[in-house]
Amino acid sequence: MPPQNAPYSNNAITMNQFGQSVNKTNNNMAIFGMVIGIFAIIASLAGTMYGFVSVIGIVLCIKGRSGEKRTLATVGLVLNILAIVIFAIGAAINGME
Repeated sequence: MPPQNAPYSNNAITMNQFGQSVNKTNNNMAIFGMVIGIFAIIASLAGTMYGFVSVIGIVLCIKGRSGEKRTLATVGLVLNILAIVIFAIGAAINGME
């Protein structure tokens, strides 16, 4: 009989409903990437210099796309890219004044 994992082990890899292994750490990265995307959009619209944190959000979302929360990571990726665009437009407008 093969060894069984403990029911409450600290392994980050679990099985989803289809029997595929899922890395829970990547799920957390997708959530954090989405939160950073929301923060970066607000920061870019407010005109603060915190719009650059969306680069961190992009990295987290790309890593999070391999997890179970793929759609959430994709939305976070779009928000982070949009934040960079807004940040760049705002910087260009302020530089022209």
